[in-house]
Amino acid sequence: MRFAFLFPAVLLLAACNNEPTFTAGQMPECDSPYTKHLFTSAIHQSPRGQQGLKIIQLGATEDYSGASKLPPDKIDLRFCKVHAFTNAGEGDMHFTLKWMNTEKSKVWLQVTVSTI
Repeated sequence: MRFAFLFPAVLLLAACNNEPTFTAGQMPECDSPYTKHLFTSAIHQSPRGQQGLKIIQLGATEDYSGASKLPPDKIDLRFCKVHAFTNAGEGDMHFTLKWMNTEKSKVWLQVTVSTI
């Protein structure tokens, strides 16, 4: 397993052009349409994405933080893993989701480990 560049991305609650959204105050799940969109955007806007890395499809997603046992409004951090298929191969990518503000209206996604 190798450590990847960090891929931070932020999408605000206000979405445009049919982009998925989430409910402020409720941490999006690892496999939600919003999180998948945010993850794909983070990769495509990252330095590796600017060099040509593209997500083709996202496979199985897992929340290994244990947060899924809590009510969504009580979750402040998620640890997630997704199996990603890219134009450079396939592999697992781990990422975190956390709030950027006290209003819980902005989500920070950061890829922490990649096997691609």
